[in-house]
Parts: sequence; structure tokens; C-alpha cells
Amino acid sequence: FEEKPEMLDEGGYFEELLKAAAYESLTREEKRKYIKTVQMRGDYQNTIDFAREQGHEAGFAEGMEKKAIDTAAYLKAAGIDEGIIATATGLPPETVRSL
Repeated sequence: FEEKPEMLDEGGYFEELLKAAAYESLTREEKRKYIKTVQMRGDYQNTIDFAREQGHEAGFAEGMEKKAIDTAAYLKAAGIDEGIIATATGLPPETVRSL
């Protein structure tokens, strides 16, 4: 071929056949190691995804708390009752008092 046929492009049917053929040519020990490596790679990716999700959730919660504090400070400066501010923002009354 002068150029790679489209049917051999990455992710295509023939690529999957070639992968299957390569796997079948492995010895029993090589297959065991291959499977273990694939499982470890999956575990690693799951760990990364979980950490990213937890970081996102923590950052979101922190941002929401900062927004509540900023809103409470604005309302307090406008003369709104601290009890109403605490109820509206969900902040503890002592936090609103300290602003």
C-alpha cells in the first residue's frame, strides 16, 4: 500500500483483530502479566478519577462557602438582621456576627 487503508485506522475492526491475534500469540505467563498490567492500569485510572472528583467537590464546597460569607458580609453592611442573614445563607450565627 502507498498509504494505510482507512479500514486499518486506529480503533477500527482490523486493529481489534490484530490485537486479538497478538494476545493469542502470547504464552500463558505473558497473558497473565498482560491481564495484570491492564487491571493495574484500570485501578490507577480509577484512583486518578476519584481524586479528581473529590478535589472538584471540595473546591466547589469551598467556593460556595466563600460566596455565602461574601453575601452575608454584604447583607450585614446593608443593615439586614444577623439572624435573617444566618438563615438565608446557612452560615452559623457566630460566623455572621464575626463579619
